[in-house]
Order: sequence, then structure tokens, then C-alpha cells
Amino acid sequence: MISFKHFVTFTATALIAVSCTPYPPEAGPVLTAPAPDLSRTTEAQKTAAAQAEARAKARAAARKKAADKKRRENARRARERKNEIAKKKTKFEAPTYREPEKPKPKKVKPKYPTARPIPGKAGFVFNPYTYDQVDVRGVPGGSLVIDPNDPNKSTHKFRVP
Repeated sequence: MISFKHFVTFTATALIAVSCTPYPPEAGPVLTAPAPDLSRTTEAQKTAAAQAEARAKARAAARKKAADKKRRENARRARERKNEIAKKKTKFEAPTYREPEKPKPKKVKPKYPTARPIPGKAGFVFNPYTYDQVDVRGVPGGSLVIDPNDPNKSTHKFRVP
């Protein structure tokens, strides 16, 4: 059994759906433009029609010419690509051996600083820690030395230039 509430809702929905449908087309005569009477055409109309026909033929010929040109250009490009591919296939390059790249040595900061020589005094250098003069006569270059007058003898070592 359907309740009154459902009946009213169904009826309202049906009325809305029916009212939204479009009207059927009217059946009547189909109106078309009358065909031109060619027996009454003037010389000007005939000339205009002939000119329009000539322009249409010229446009068609131009389109055909452009299409032929495009077709020839595409064919030329295809031949060039085919020739390039053929050249690549016939071209043989012997494999070359390359040495593996060695890693570049990192610059290592020297553990001990190098002393600077005193200009005009052969065999004497500046201590890089205290900037005092140190006598290194008879010591070969690159040797590790200690300043005897430096209070931090154990940690302040330096190299002779």
C-alpha cells in the first residue's frame, strides 16, 4: 500500500517530468529557396558567374600545386633520412680502448708548517709559530726541526725550506 505522502511526491515528480519534455515538431511544408531562373540572367550575371568559376578553378589548381610540392618535399626528406641511416650502418668504427680515469690525488695539508728563510742571512729561518730567528745551518732542506728556545718544544715542530 502506498502512503499519501508517497503518492503526492510521485504525482508532483511526474507532472514536472512531463512539463519538461519538448514540443513535437509541427508537420508542415518545408520552405526552400526558389531555384534561380537561368533564362532571365543578364550578361553581367553570366560574366560574374564565369569569373567566380575561374577563381574557384585557380584556387583548386593552387591547392593541388601546394600539395604536390609538399609531397615532393616529404619524399626528398625521406630519401635523405634513408641515406643517412644507410651511411650509419655501413660506417664501421673499431672500438677504441680508453684508460680508466685515475682519481685525482687530493691536496693534503702538510702536518707541519715550513719555515721562511731570512733574507740576507744564509742558514737562518723564521720559526712559523713564534717568528723568532732559528739557526739551521748544516740541516738539510725538508727536515723536521724544533726551535730550542720555544717553550712548546713538543708541539711546535716545523720543516726547513
